[in-house]
Amino acid sequence: MNQRFVVSSVTEVNLKEKVCLIVELWGKGEALDEDEVIRVAGSLYGSLPEEVREAIIANLRMGTIKGKFYMST
Repeated sequence: MNQRFVVSSVTEVNLKEKVCLIVELWGKGEALDEDEVIRVAGSLYGSLPEEVREAIIANLRMGTIKGKFYMST
């Protein structure tokens, strides 16, 4: 019998979609801090903080999530 070994490829994560899910599920209708979204996305998907931040901004621009911004002095 001829057998072949097949290595499955790593499935690419749609980070914009996953960020929306994180905000919806972890936030439970409440506000989430950017650091919390970055922590969760990093833990679940191995995403870098810069990638998560870009996904958050893209979602804000598309209107799929809402955000409030604060400046600290």
